[in-house]
Amino acid sequence: MTRNLLSAPGALVVALTFASGAAAQTTSYVRITMVTGATQLIAHVSNVNPDCTSRGDTEVRIMTEPTSGALRMAKQLGYGHFTGDYEQCSTRKVAGVSVYYTPQKGFIGSDSVQLDVFFPNGVERIENYAITVK
Repeated sequence: MTRNLLSAPGALVVALTFASGAAAQTTSYVRITMVTGATQLIAHVSNVNPDCTSRGDTEVRIMTEPTSGALRMAKQLGYGHFTGDYEQCSTRKVAGVSVYYTPQKGFIGSDSVQLDVFFPNGVERIENYAITVK
């Protein structure tokens, strides 16, 4: 099983960053492989301070629904993937939004999802997920 950059290591991610006015926007591409009949955590997004406390609520909007499955979102504690000065937060559960994907019964094949994530620090990130269900 491969999980995305936001929940565990092992995914392929290419990020492009550009400035848009005062706030920055990034785009990420994530590949996930999962087994049919299961529900998969595809993302846990959050924004934290250097001590791993929350900077505030993160908003997630679905831009493109999956065609062969369903998404469920929950505000909860979870593991994110942080780098640089925030790397220590990757080993702690932090408040954020978890996004789960469940394929339709019996579905085997490819699906995709696009999310728009708004962080309390003004950063927006477009997240593209290519999901392979085996």
